[in-house]
Amino acid sequence: MKKTLFAAFAAAAMFTTTATASAQNFGQTDIPTIEVSGTADTYVTPNKIEISITINQADSKGKITMTELENSLAKALRDAGVDLPKQLVVTDQSSSTAKKQNAYQFKKYKLSLTNATEAAAVFENLAANGITNAQVMRVTHTDIKKLELEVKAEAVKNARENALALAGAIGQTIGEAIKIQDYNVMPVYNAVNIRGFASIKLEDTAGYISNDMPELQFQDIHIEQRISVTFRLK
Repeated sequence: MKKTLFAAFAAAAMFTTTATASAQNFGQTDIPTIEVSGTADTYVTPNKIEISITINQADSKGKITMTELENSLAKALRDAGVDLPKQLVVTDQSSSTAKKQNAYQFKKYKLSLTNATEAAAVFENLAANGITNAQVMRVTHTDIKKLELEVKAEAVKNARENALALAGAIGQTIGEAIKIQDYNVMPVYNAVNIRGFASIKLEDTAGYISNDMPELQFQDIHIEQRISVTFRLK
């Protein structure tokens, strides 16, 4: 995991010498306060990749049986180093009624991987076995919530440093925090393009990797948080 914290000192400071709503909630009046913002961010390499794979008799107009399709999929994934029992699950499939009526059958899977190298091997082997209905559905990190909390804590520390610097400029200092506002910025995930497959846009996407890339890559997830804190001014 590549993780680099950036302390970005945010703008906005506001002084008040009259009673504020926050102060009144504490049963106090005429308390001078300073409100500041703090930001922090980090980048983390994804370690959880989910791929959706569908095999469908309709692709061959029923000329290939479901058993043959399943065997081709199993071979492709084993050749890519996938542990089928641990990493592959069925998420949807045609009903038994469709089979009885000789309708085209299908089966949909979710494949869980941990890095771009594994994903590239999977797509390469799927294509080699004639399976092209596959998409990257989700790219994230297993500790994303923990990382968000760490970045928020860093943003609060930065807000305090901002407040100390601004108060010190006028010969004052700060007391305890009386209000903390969390703006809860969502992590930014990036789109990806895989050789021979369509560009796939992921949730909260900000850009993509073009077909010119020599291999499959996932850009780092950008985690940024902004916190507003109101301190007592002394």
